[in-house]
Amino acid sequence: MGRSTLALLRNDSPGKQREAWFGILGRSSADLVLVLDRMAVVEYTSAAAERLLGTPGTLLVGHRLHDQLHPDDEALFVDAMYEWNSSRCADHVAEFRLRHEDGDWVAVEATAVNLLDDGIVRGLVVTARDITSRRDTEASLGESHARLMRAARGANDGLWDWDMQAGDIHYSDRWRELVGADPGQLQGQVEEWFDRIHPEDRQHFHALLSAHIDGHTDGLESDHRILHSDGTYRWVLCRGQAVRNSRGKVIRVAGSMIDISDRKLFDGLTGLPNRTTFRDTLQGVIDRNSEDPEHLFAVLMLDLDRFKVVNDSLGHGTGDRMLISVARRLETCVRARDTVSRLGGDEFAILLDDLDAREDAEKIAEQAQKLLAQPIYVGSNEVYTTASVGIALSSKGYGRAGDMLRDADTAMHRAKRGGRDRAETFSTAMHVETVNHFRMEVDLRRALRRKEFRVRYQPLIALGPGRLAGFEALVRWQHPERGFVSPMDFIPLAEEVGLIAPIDRWVLGEASRQSREWQLHHGHQSNLTICVNVSSKQFSRDDTVDEVARVLEETGLEPGCLKLEITESAIMDSPERASEILDDLRTMGVRLALDDFGTGYSSLSHLHRFPFDTIKIDRSFVSRMGIDGQNPEIVRTIVALARSLEMDVVAEGVETALQLEILRDLGCKYGQGWYFAKPLTNEDAERLIIADTRW
Repeated sequence: MGRSTLALLRNDSPGKQREAWFGILGRSSADLVLVLDRMAVVEYTSAAAERLLGTPGTLLVGHRLHDQLHPDDEALFVDAMYEWNSSRCADHVAEFRLRHEDGDWVAVEATAVNLLDDGIVRGLVVTARDITSRRDTEASLGESHARLMRAARGANDGLWDWDMQAGDIHYSDRWRELVGADPGQLQGQVEEWFDRIHPEDRQHFHALLSAHIDGHTDGLESDHRILHSDGTYRWVLCRGQAVRNSRGKVIRVAGSMIDISDRKLFDGLTGLPNRTTFRDTLQGVIDRNSEDPEHLFAVLMLDLDRFKVVNDSLGHGTGDRMLISVARRLETCVRARDTVSRLGGDEFAILLDDLDAREDAEKIAEQAQKLLAQPIYVGSNEVYTTASVGIALSSKGYGRAGDMLRDADTAMHRAKRGGRDRAETFSTAMHVETVNHFRMEVDLRRALRRKEFRVRYQPLIALGPGRLAGFEALVRWQHPERGFVSPMDFIPLAEEVGLIAPIDRWVLGEASRQSREWQLHHGHQSNLTICVNVSSKQFSRDDTVDEVARVLEETGLEPGCLKLEITESAIMDSPERASEILDDLRTMGVRLALDDFGTGYSSLSHLHRFPFDTIKIDRSFVSRMGIDGQNPEIVRTIVALARSLEMDVVAEGVETALQLEILRDLGCKYGQGWYFAKPLTNEDAERLIIADTRW
C-alpha cells in the first residue's frame, strides 16, 4: 500500500475524508474490518462488528484486541501479529476466537494488509470472516465419521466417502447392493458412480454438487435415477456434506444414498402409479406397438368437477379421503391389463390397452362417470362429484406419450367448457382450436403492452325529448393483422386468462378522460353520462372502489357523470361483499346500473337488495316487440317495476322505429341501439355531440 493510501488512513488525515473512506470500506464488506496499530489497539471497526460480536464498534475503539480473544488463542494471535507486521503479511491466514457479548465465542479467519509510511509498518487493516459454522461442521463430521463407518455394515442407507485429495471414493456394501454391483466390481473411482447416473439427470446433479463444494449451499441433496446392474434405472436420494480445511478448501465429501423408487413411482395418497410411472408405461405401450397399427389403445384423462368446493368447504382432510374413494372406484371399472393413475391434484388418467373398438373407451368413460356420480361418504359428510373426461385414441398414430397425454387433456378441457360431467374424444379440430386459443392469448397479452385496444361509444338517448344523454363505452381490439376482433371472441378469453381486469381499468380511464374532454369543449353537454361495463373479475377485486376514485380524481370527471354497469353474475358469487362495494361507490356519487336485467333468475331480489339507480332491459326482450304481433308485456312490467322503485330504465337493442314508438308509449326513459347509431369512434361521437341531433 503506497503513501497515497496511507494519507487517507493516518490519524492526521482530514477527518471527513478518512471517515468517508472507511464508511465505504465497511459497507462494502460483510466481513469485520479492523484497523489496528502495531500494539493491536483498535482504531476503527466496520459496521459488521455489531452483527458479528453483538458489540457496537465504537466500544472496541481504543482497546487492545487481546481483550476480546479466547485465552487459548492468545499465542496464535501474537504469532499472527508478528507475521502481519513483517513482509510476509499477505501470505499469513490466522484463525482465532473473539468474545461475543452474550458470552459465546465466534471463530474467525483473519488476513491483514499493513499500512506503510516510508517503508515502516504503522498499523494493520485486518479482515476477519466468521467461520464458526464451518468449525462446528468439521468437528461434527470428524466425530461422526468413524461412527458412520462402523454403522455402515448394518445401515439401510448406502454410504459413500469421497477423498478429494487422494481422488478415490469408498462405497459401503449397502451402496453396492443398491446398484447391484458385485463386491469386486467397483474399484473406488468416482466415475463408477457418476457414469451410472441417468443422462437426463447428470447435469442437474453436478450443478448441485458444485454449488455445495463452492460453498453456496449447506449440504448436497439430490434425487436422481441411477443405473442398476440389471439394466433398469432406480430412483435414489443422495445426501452429502463437505469437509473443509482451515483455508476453506474441500478435502472430502461424505454422505448416504437410499432407494426412493416407490416414492417416485407411486402416488403417496392413493397408492396409484404417479404421472412419471404412467407416462413411462404409456411410452412402453406405444413403443411395443409402433409397427402394429391394428393394436388399439386409449388414454382417458379425468378431472373432478368442483373439487375445490369440497376442499374449501369441508377441508383438505375430507378432500384427500374423497380422492382415495375416487381412486378405488376407478380401479373397479377397468380390466386387469389397464392402468389407473393419479397425475396430481384431482386429475386422474386411465390407460386402456388392447381395445376391440373405439367405442370400448367411450363405454368405460361412461361407466367411470356413473360410478363417480354416486354419493361418497366421508365420515359424517355425504359428498358428490362428477368428472369431465377427455379421450385420446392410438389411431392418431402417436410416437410419444407426451403427445397422447396432451391431446387427452385438450379433450378433457373441451368437456369442461361444454358443461362438465361429459366426455369428449380428441379430434384434429380440437388441436387446431387449442393452438389458435394459445396464439390468441399471446396476442391478447401483447395487445395490452402495445395499446391495441380502442374505445367505441354507443349513444344513450333520452327517449322523451329524443336527445343525446350520454354514451356507453365499448372496448374493441384493433389487431395488427386480423383487423378488428369481435368482443365475443376475445372478452371470454380475457376473462379466462385473467386479463379482463387490466382491460377494464384501461377502458374506465380512457372513457372518463374522453368524457371530461367533451364536457370541457362543449358546455351545452356538460351533463353527458359515460357508462362503463365492469366485469365480475374486476368488480370482485379489493381495490375496485379505490381505482374508481383514482380515475375520477385524475380525469376531473364528476362522479355523477359516471355510471358503472354491473351484471348479475358479478354480484351473485359474493352478495355481501358486492353490497359493500356498491354502497361505497354510491356514497362516492357514482351511479349504478344493473345490466342485462331479466336474464338472471334472481333479478327481483337483486333490485331491492342493492343500491342500483338504473336497470337495463336485455336486448332479447326489446327485439321481440312488434314482431309477429308479440306484445311488450314483459317490458311494460319491467318499466312499471322500475318506476315504483324510483329507478331509470334503459332499453338495449333498439333497432326499429316501431320499437322506439312502443318504448315511448310504455314510458321507458332511455334507449340505445343501432336505430340511433352504431358504436362510434371518439371523432364521430364528438360530431354527434356538436350536431345535437333529435330523434
